Amino acid sequence: MLALLAPHIDYANLVHTPSSAKSLLLVAPIFLTSFGFHTVIPSLTNYLGKQAQKLQRVIIIGALIPFIIYLFWLVVTLGLIPQTGAYSFTQIHHHDGIAKLLFDIMRLSHSHWISLMINLFGNIAMITSFLGVTLGLFDFLQDACKRDNTTKGRVQTAALTYLPPLVFSFIYPQGFYFGLSLAAIFVAILEVILPASMVFALRRHQTSN
Repeated sequence: MLALLAPHIDYANLVHTPSSAKSLLLVAPIFLTSFGFHTVIPSLTNYLGKQAQKLQRVIIIGALIPFIIYLFWLVVTLGLIPQTGAYSFTQIHHHDGIAKLLFDIMRLSHSHWISLMINLFGNIAMITSFLGVTLGLFDFLQDACKRDNTTKGRVQTAALTYLPPLVFSFIYPQGFYFGLSLAAIFVAILEVILPASMVFALRRHQTSN
């Protein structure tokens, strides 16, 4: 998709892209939510064992690959979509965010194949992000609810993991966007505050001994 979009980049858009400290503050929670992988550490530990070096390497490589792709994505979108006008980031800001962004990219590129790839990209991005989050949740629930690592136990854990959000999505279809808007708060607690608190508590315990 990025390769197909690259020829449509207008480098004047990249030069005139505004940047400010306020913009960085606005994207910080999104960045944290997108590249915070603490939730899958229990799952990685199940696969790799308690080997700190292997876990560090997997997390670094696993975060670096999507980060590099994300940088290319920024270059393409900022180079393709102007800041102002009919199909611009100003209009995207006042409409349906991602849906409007993808629609404008398809409109500006004038390519059937690009439209197909963007729709495919959007669906895959949603599915894989959902699976990544639920992988960690699955292992957490299996441990918290003391389910056996058998076919029966894993089916029970899968039901606990997937049935509640499935039912919620039917009852409140827009709930996904609402939950996503609050995700950064919980990610900040889980991936910034709690790890720092754990390290502080551990070091204090070691010092007292």
